[in-house]
Amino acid sequence: MVKHSVNLILAGPGEPPYIHSLKTFLPIIALVSLVVFVLVFIISVVFVDSNTKQLNLLKNEVETLEKKISEQKNVEGIYTLTVMRLSVLAQIFSSGKNFSKFIPEIDSLQGKGITIDSATIDKQGSVSLSLLASSSAALDDFVTLLLEKDREKTYTNIAAGGTVREKKGDYKLSLTFKTNQAFLQ
Repeated sequence: MVKHSVNLILAGPGEPPYIHSLKTFLPIIALVSLVVFVLVFIISVVFVDSNTKQLNLLKNEVETLEKKISEQKNVEGIYTLTVMRLSVLAQIFSSGKNFSKFIPEIDSLQGKGITIDSATIDKQGSVSLSLLASSSAALDDFVTLLLEKDREKTYTNIAAGGTVREKKGDYKLSLTFKTNQAFLQ
């Protein structure tokens, strides 16, 4: 007895040619896509790393420049203050009045126990003084000195704004007077 085999499964139509070509090319396309993806990923990582280094360098440079700028702010402040003072001096000198002769006169008012806190003078020769006297005797000597200056016509229109005794025991006096115009020429 010979065995015979009968195939009951019908053979289907064959694969179309485009499916056969797809089975051949799709793995190749997938492999090429994977290689391209890996290359692009590596290039992007290198690019990001180099840009991060450049960013850190720029941040360090910005910090260094900000430190230099903050150091220059103090110098700029001094420069601005100096320019303002020079402009005030230019205005004073342009007024035509020479106040430099009057400075020793104000300084001569400071005697034993008298300290001048502030002194201002305007173009017309009006002087305002604020001074401290260490005792009532020093204050009395100062008033005597002012009376002598009034008799000599060095100062006129002397008016005291008031005397206040401070906690330390000093007397604070503010006064105004007109100076002789000879000091301002």
